[in-house]
Amino acid sequence: MRTFRSGLVILIACLACLAFTGRAPAQVDHGVVADPISRKDLDRYAATLELSEQQQRELHRMHEEYLDTHQALRDGAIAEFINEHTHFGGATSEISDDVESEQEIVRDLRKMNGSLRSLDGRFFDQVAAVLSEEQLERLPWVRAARERARHLQGPAQTSYHPALDVDLSLVYADLADEIATDVRAETDARVDTYERALARAARAMHEHALAYRLAMAEQLRMQRAEADAADDPDAPQHGDFTARATIIRDAQTNLAAKAALIGDLQRRLYTALLPLLDEAQQDALRKRFFNALYRRISADRGPASKEIARILGRDDLPPRLASEVKAERLAYRDATDRVLNKMLDNADARRRSNASHTLKMMLGADDPYVYDDPAEFDVLQRRLDRRLARVNRETVDRLQALLDEHLPGRLALERPADPDGVDPTLGRGLHSSVSVADGIVTYDYKHIPLDQLVEQFGAGRHALRPISKRRLMQWMRQLDIAESDEVIADVLHDDYLDRFDVLDDTGALAALRVARASLFVVGPDRRPIVPTEDCIRALFQQERSAARAVRALDAWFFQQIAVGLGDALPAEARQRLERARSREMFLAVAAPKPHGLFVFGNNRLREVGEGERASVDLTQLVGDLDLPDDLAAEIDPLLLEYETTATTAFQEAFDAVRRFDEHRALIMSRHLRWDEEDGLVAKGMRVDDEMTGSGTRLVDVMRHIVALNRGSRDAIDAALPSPYREQFASAYKHAGWPDVYLDEQALHGALETALAMEDLSSAQRDAVVEISLAYRRDHDAYCDRIIEAAGDWQQRRRNRSERSELNARTRRKLSELLTPEQAQRVAGLVDTSEGP
Repeated sequence: MRTFRSGLVILIACLACLAFTGRAPAQVDHGVVADPISRKDLDRYAATLELSEQQQRELHRMHEEYLDTHQALRDGAIAEFINEHTHFGGATSEISDDVESEQEIVRDLRKMNGSLRSLDGRFFDQVAAVLSEEQLERLPWVRAARERARHLQGPAQTSYHPALDVDLSLVYADLADEIATDVRAETDARVDTYERALARAARAMHEHALAYRLAMAEQLRMQRAEADAADDPDAPQHGDFTARATIIRDAQTNLAAKAALIGDLQRRLYTALLPLLDEAQQDALRKRFFNALYRRISADRGPASKEIARILGRDDLPPRLASEVKAERLAYRDATDRVLNKMLDNADARRRSNASHTLKMMLGADDPYVYDDPAEFDVLQRRLDRRLARVNRETVDRLQALLDEHLPGRLALERPADPDGVDPTLGRGLHSSVSVADGIVTYDYKHIPLDQLVEQFGAGRHALRPISKRRLMQWMRQLDIAESDEVIADVLHDDYLDRFDVLDDTGALAALRVARASLFVVGPDRRPIVPTEDCIRALFQQERSAARAVRALDAWFFQQIAVGLGDALPAEARQRLERARSREMFLAVAAPKPHGLFVFGNNRLREVGEGERASVDLTQLVGDLDLPDDLAAEIDPLLLEYETTATTAFQEAFDAVRRFDEHRALIMSRHLRWDEEDGLVAKGMRVDDEMTGSGTRLVDVMRHIVALNRGSRDAIDAALPSPYREQFASAYKHAGWPDVYLDEQALHGALETALAMEDLSSAQRDAVVEISLAYRRDHDAYCDRIIEAAGDWQQRRRNRSERSELNARTRRKLSELLTPEQAQRVAGLVDTSEGP
């Protein structure tokens, strides 16, 4: 019987298949051509050129004009290209065997790249006009940095490698002013050599990514011709895809190799600079280098470095002891550097093997290529972690011996703990640690939270929670229940919660937790075994029993309220309470993760994740408006009509989600026991086919709710006067598209805080009002455009990028308008975003 790890590998690889059957995931973040100069780039350029505040304001004005021109290019040539070549998604995605068509694509791409290059050139020419002679000497460096970045975006990003997003010249520029004058000439020379090599490599990769489209088209044409000549009716249906995947494998492997060369350039510069810097600069360079290119590896040497600093920071340290501790520090830094460099070597080796290993899994055992097992890299990383810990322990032991000799009893050091053999996950898969013995790799799951395992089978998201006191009081107010009767309802609710606790402690909910906990049986190798179909059916049967128990308790509670309130709660009002509770139970299931509806490559399910959420209850939205009594009475018939229909639809959706999850769990259980001789291509296709039926039914139910909500929303919107209409429309958008409207970088709160300041001058207040009105209008417009572009990843990405630029421009305008003291009182003026 296969273990759970096999299933995870299948899931990961099946998702990776999408990168080769459709648009590559990296292309979601990188467009057809390079992105425009972003505000982050602009800030770096301004710092490099050492611009004055007045020059920076002029630079920002030029940049806004530049962005407007780039927008025109997107709406023009780029949009025309996308409309004409709808299948294009990157250098190796959906390449056809129509060589002439592919040649046209490459020609158009080169033309657009030339337009962007000209646009960048005109922008820098404008910048040059406001620079001093000394600043003009630095401008070629900025131009070159932009050219390198432009070549490493667009089609080159099809083979993703962290090095493609990093230019170490920018890291060096941040440190250069702190480097001693006597070594600055040498470090500058090393960086200059790196920049020229990076420019050549970036240009070569960009050209190679385009040229490979043509080479692959030729191979596909030859493949199609050979298949037609063979005329074999017994050929498997997915054979053409397997051959295509082999061709794509060659392209991806080649592109990955070229990307790795750029990564090697980064490593060589880092290695060359490190010995030229002092200790503080070395630590700063190492931290920034690791954070940029090796985020899974900590640049921290370990606790011994802190102990050394504590000792050397003492005022009463004898000279001889200080000298010996400094010698230990040199030895310690040398030893930890060796371990950290081996970690970098291991990470580089893993990156080189990742793409090819995934394709190996896709194509099956018949693929003649030989690949490294990713688990081997995990094992080596674990060994290096333990080696680094050992260096720290041994260093602390030697330091303690020195202290005991020279300062007995004066300073007790903290010796690092010996690792217990269980290491944290390295960020790949769900295993918590790996070990190797006799050539056998073992994955240890015992420290993984149960919820994380159960979630893979869709069995953990059906939250069955009690009616909250806040929600009950909201229902009471909506039904215009008197305050004295609310007190009675509150007392009854306490009794309800006590009974719910019994369910949770010893009743159906407790039994459900036991069923979830027993979903996985741990084998002798401590790895969870894939649950059987009988186990899964028993679990979902227990979930249905738990849901019935909660519903029965809810019915008892509403009966108690009806008796307790008597005539104050008519039968119709009680029915509305029960319907509200029924809708709320569905919201608890459907609201948290719309992307949970993704099923491999099923496009119909993917549309639900990108579009409007079905988990919106219009009655709750209207209740949050706090309408006047007369207006609430006018709207109530519309809500009553909506509730009658919506409750039935929500109940159907609740059942559909449960059926969908049970079906998915059964299919996963069946297919995780797969034959390793079979490739993942056919496996993924079978899983996708089996999921389509229940997934389609679920999507239809969700879309029915969306259509119902929209119709009732329009009727309610027409009956609401301003400003309640605007409030309701905004609430609906935030509930229906929270991933769009909940913009963490938005300036709404900052603008409200600024307007509330009592020490604003009249001119400042007028300016803040003007900025606020324009910002709200433009921010809402960009959010609306993101929604309208559902399914068009290019347009959605473009709108999000432009919204980020709007946030940055507004933040800058507000900061310049306020005094430094006023700006400190406005949260959100410090830009913490990563840029578009």
